[in-house]
Amino acid sequence: MKETVLNLEKSGVCRIPADVGYFQAFQENICQMASVPVVLSSLQQLSFVSAVYDVRPISKNKILVMMANSKSFDMNKLIPPGVDKDSIKIVGAENGKFGQAMGH
Repeated sequence: MKETVLNLEKSGVCRIPADVGYFQAFQENICQMASVPVVLSSLQQLSFVSAVYDVRPISKNKILVMMANSKSFDMNKLIPPGVDKDSIKIVGAENGKFGQAMGH
């Protein structure tokens, strides 16, 4: 992975993005390897959203995260550090028509 990050930087990239939620598991490691900004997952937005909305337990507000298959979602690996896991509501489509069409 380090070699890939170095090759990307050597090629002149100004940031390293990705678009797969599960890449959140690699966010911290790749950030430490890179000298450019890294955002590997849309889940990284939870840091911002939880900071600008009142998601304290007393508010009873939640942040909804929707995905095709919630059974494979590991909150401990995929929710960014500093985000209160109790403020997150995970909903999967695996039991609905969409999830069934996707083979879940």
